Amino acid sequence: MPAAPDVDRIQPLGEVVEDLVADLHFRRQVEKLHRLGSRAVGELLAEIGEQRMCRSFIDRRLEAYGRLDPEVLRALDGDRFPRPPLYEVKP
Repeated sequence: MPAAPDVDRIQPLGEVVEDLVADLHFRRQVEKLHRLGSRAVGELLAEIGEQRMCRSFIDRRLEAYGRLDPEVLRALDGDRFPRPPLYEVKP
């Protein structure tokens, strides 16, 4: 017998659509920024670090991400965003 759905996790369809659209927009903006090159990415990170006073956090995260192997990421499809999830819509 299937488990009962987790009522706390059920979202109205409108909210699901809003979340998907917001996520797709975010992904597209990140991809556009990436195409501008490392200077644009660096400027954005420096601006965020200055405005939010979290430069040391950003520096630590850059160090951690810098240790990742690009070939391994590519082999695991970790170098691009995953496809958006599919949702079952019941009438």
